[in-house]
Amino acid sequence: MNMDDNIVKLTREELYQMVWSKPVTKWSKEFGLSDVGFAKICKKMKVPLPGRGYWAMVQKGLKLTRPILKPIHDSKLSVVHIRKRTLGVVKSKSTDEDDPLVLFEKLPENKIVVPERLHSPHPLVKTTEAFLKSRDVDKYGRIMNRRLSCLNVRVSKALLPRTMRIINTIIKELEKREMKLFMKERGYPNTILSIKGEELEICIEEPSGKVEHQKTKSEFEDAKRYPSLYAHTTYDYKPSGKLRLFITTYSRGLIRKSWHDSQSKKIEDRLNEIFIGFIKVAAEVKQDRFTREKEEKERLERTRLYEEIQRQKAEEEKRINVLLKQVNSWSQSDAVKNFINHVKTAAIEKYG
Repeated sequence: MNMDDNIVKLTREELYQMVWSKPVTKWSKEFGLSDVGFAKICKKMKVPLPGRGYWAMVQKGLKLTRPILKPIHDSKLSVVHIRKRTLGVVKSKSTDEDDPLVLFEKLPENKIVVPERLHSPHPLVKTTEAFLKSRDVDKYGRIMNRRLSCLNVRVSKALLPRTMRIINTIIKELEKREMKLFMKERGYPNTILSIKGEELEICIEEPSGKVEHQKTKSEFEDAKRYPSLYAHTTYDYKPSGKLRLFITTYSRGLIRKSWHDSQSKKIEDRLNEIFIGFIKVAAEVKQDRFTREKEEKERLERTRLYEEIQRQKAEEEKRINVLLKQVNSWSQSDAVKNFINHVKTAAIEKYG
């Protein structure tokens, strides 16, 4: 393993030993990557990963065999360079608790309540709901949403009304706090939160689970006629019925924080907690931006000083060269004078 600042250089063998020494989830955190992102690197490098339940069985004391690392002939896959990033697990800081915005969210009288019905929808909510109601669902069971003027929501038709009530409440509560939510065109539905002068992307989605496909009558008949076509198991995707809200931004790397429905609490019951998360992420991004700006100023100053030193060196060398030329010219002139005097002296001695 070779590290150069934030770049980690790994051979396939090293990557293979790593992913079989502890769970990918732990490695992804160390590198500041998502679990999926780290797994994609392994897949690209053709490095096998432990299956589901592997580490649970290891903890129980079971000795399991692992697949061998098959040799490959592609030299491009012999080494991988991974850039370590700052992942959006927001660190708690004592100053966070003193932030007036955070304290405001903790006061009981400021508790955010999502109404059971959608009242006076914000124009963005009204437009989004009207459009999504008329759309079909994709293979994940979620309403297809590619319209740039729509809020970034990816949910099933069953959860659309609830999602609209939540996002409508979020928009109105943000406005009360002099914060903003607006659309920004980036080639896809992109919803932006503006907090403390920083921009965070926000999305509400409904994760989908994979279930084994149940063959239809016609598929059973086709399977009998063409067994090879149906030899492998196929899957369908089913919406989970639960919501996940996440924010994403980029500083030195990807920053992401998410909240989801749990058995004890739904997203709408956690909005003050979520708003505190918005505030903390924005504060972290702002602080990091200040740090980067300071580092950039210091870098520019170092560059300026270096260039000034080089300029002074060049001027000094120029002065020295001029002086050497003058000395050389003086030496040559003196030599000529000495030669003339020598000739005169020799002539006088010879001819009188």
